[in-house]
Amino acid sequence: MTITENPLLGRVKIDVQTPQPGRFVLGQSLINSSTERLASPANATTVTNIIGSAVQSITITRNVGDAGTLNFTLLDADTAGLSPGSWVQVAGMTTSGWGPIFQGTIRGYTQNIEDGHTYTTVAATNCYTELANQTRYGASSGTDTPDTWGERIDRILGSAPDLSTNLLTTGGTTYPAADSVHETSIANWLDIMCASSPTAGWFVSRANVVTVRANKPTGVSWYADPTGVWNPSTLLYTNITHAFDTADVVNEVEVTNHRRELNDQNEWQALDETTTYEDVTSRATWGAGTASADVCIADPADVDLLGPTLLTEPLNAPTSIRVNAQSNITAVTRAELLDRIAFGNDQRRITGITHEITPTRWMVDYELGAI
Repeated sequence: MTITENPLLGRVKIDVQTPQPGRFVLGQSLINSSTERLASPANATTVTNIIGSAVQSITITRNVGDAGTLNFTLLDADTAGLSPGSWVQVAGMTTSGWGPIFQGTIRGYTQNIEDGHTYTTVAATNCYTELANQTRYGASSGTDTPDTWGERIDRILGSAPDLSTNLLTTGGTTYPAADSVHETSIANWLDIMCASSPTAGWFVSRANVVTVRANKPTGVSWYADPTGVWNPSTLLYTNITHAFDTADVVNEVEVTNHRRELNDQNEWQALDETTTYEDVTSRATWGAGTASADVCIADPADVDLLGPTLLTEPLNAPTSIRVNAQSNITAVTRAELLDRIAFGNDQRRITGITHEITPTRWMVDYELGAI
């Protein structure tokens, strides 16, 4: 289909939260008793749309299991409000108003002066960064009864206060969680718990909400179409990548279950048990394909139920599509990680989303995985 290029002013915006003029009061430092300027607690900030500041480009990338990033470049812009730590949002105009495609925190900016112009590139990430930088030192139910999968998710995210969460901990197939002394980041703990279930998944949403699902979406959210036949649930793609690749094969997987045990000094220590699951027939057909997984499951018998579900065969299926956002801004604004897309009778799941936006063009790449 033809790629439409129209001015995007009024259809995309970048909101930045900045201190309001004069919204500072003098106070006393808690560190060395010196006088310092403190933000007034009431109405101290304002949200400003800076899309008119000669935005040259916007790139947003969000993938399952990774930090979401935003980078945008401004021409000869005032950087007074672009302080690291400030809230930032990119939003698109949908049929029901502005909808976020990224929310997060500005981490910093760089400036390049060329031919008398200053190009400022601003970098931001979503709250995955906080989850990846906070360590969780093991987890335990505190009783003789192991945590349910949902209780362990609650316990893990309790280590990361002040984050918005959306926990859908019912449905799917889950197993009770083991008491463990395993030390790793909160993000990795969420990976471990979702790997401990054949149906679970998690991501940070476009609205910067930590979303954990015991059961990934089972219904079709979107329909892929190259013909230009529009409807509200259609993603009209301009390019599609299709693959049938043995690189997708996993016929041998090592599963490490992180539990704990008492040592001779009656102290808890790690009990990490690794079991290998394999499909000999698949290896003979497709060649070797190996993988590993970390889990935290109370009953080793449940690990034996999970292990074989991690073995995969190659699929002859779409692996990515490119969509012209201006064909359906509402759809590309609302499409989310782990959503299902239908290609006729075939279905794929969104595993990555990249927005590339210029003043006249907005293209979106969707990475696709098995359902």
